[in-house]
Amino acid sequence: MKSTDFPKDGRRKYENGIMTINLPSWRDFCSIIEELKAFPDYKKYVWRGQRRDDQPLWSTFDRKFRGMKENERKELLEEHLKRFSDTRHEVLGINKGEENDEFWAIGQHNGMFTPLLDWTKNPLKAEYFAFVEKAKEGQSEYRVVYGLHKRLSERLLNIRKKGKTTIDKMRFIEFPNVENMDNSRLKAQGALFTKALNGVDIKTNVRKCQTKRPQEIILIEIKIPDREREECLKSLNGRGINHATLFPDDYGVAKYCNLKLEIDNY
Repeated sequence: MKSTDFPKDGRRKYENGIMTINLPSWRDFCSIIEELKAFPDYKKYVWRGQRRDDQPLWSTFDRKFRGMKENERKELLEEHLKRFSDTRHEVLGINKGEENDEFWAIGQHNGMFTPLLDWTKNPLKAEYFAFVEKAKEGQSEYRVVYGLHKRLSERLLNIRKKGKTTIDKMRFIEFPNVENMDNSRLKAQGALFTKALNGVDIKTNVRKCQTKRPQEIILIEIKIPDREREECLKSLNGRGINHATLFPDDYGVAKYCNLKLEIDNY
């Protein structure tokens, strides 16, 4: 998609490969998604929801340990992953196997700090994750759903191979292949992950990559008012998107029941 594909609209802003859309209501979200579906490369985008629109697209590890030097970060990650593998073996009797991105994915879905960032193939599920958590002190005015072009890493590699520009290794974004994992949560959520090398946030990566092709939209940023949380969650629940369906286990059922208590007519 390119910024020139869209009519000029005061709600939209385009900057170095990023299209930002400010919505007046959660009801407009589905209309925007239907508009985007008309484009041939729509299915190449993956989606992520965040409670705040002013937080970087960082993994839990990089939020916790940001600013580390490259070698220090690499050593700490290797130590952290090995400890996870060893402890699973000691406590649960699970074979260690190869310490790889599947181990990171298991840790990610069980609350461990990892270099992975969660995404989903379904924008409505991303919207749910943007709104499910209650507002906290200092909550921003908007929640946000991001759409990221899934072939970003391939584009960066191709640019580098053709020698058209120099791409620093800090700017690469990988999409680890964990789709073969037998994990009910991953399947229910249509989940996949990104891994930004050296912890650089994704928006920074996109801006640097697209300085010479700013009209090409690599990242979509859709902002939705925080005040409409309950109405949004009720609508998504009516579509079958809730914790019980996204986390098909006791944890998901318990969180679903909590929301039934918290929100009238949920």
